[in-house]
Amino acid sequence: MITTQAAAPDTLPGMPPVEDPNSYWTAAATAAIRQLAATGRTFDSTDVRALVPGDPTHPNVPGLVFARLHKSGLIEVAGYAKSGRRERRGGATTLWRGTRRSREAGEVR
Repeated sequence: MITTQAAAPDTLPGMPPVEDPNSYWTAAATAAIRQLAATGRTFDSTDVRALVPGDPTHPNVPGLVFARLHKSGLIEVAGYAKSGRRERRGGATTLWRGTRRSREAGEVR
């Protein structure tokens, strides 16, 4: 009987997995959100994109970064606004702010 080992997506059998192409963008966006959260001001994904060079390989990546930091208790929803990004065509965007804990620390960890 011949058995085959399933390869991870974007790899060949016997080859190491390819690094996640979003790992740099995700790390940079996380750092940018931490910086913005410590200010106490509201911010949105446009503010984060202004601080992070390049774009993620998938449009859902920014939302996943925000969701992770929200779930960890470092940012909270401050409201909603009309997006100024052309690609969003005036759709709603979430406004965020650092939680009290992140503002008191002066830096989100």
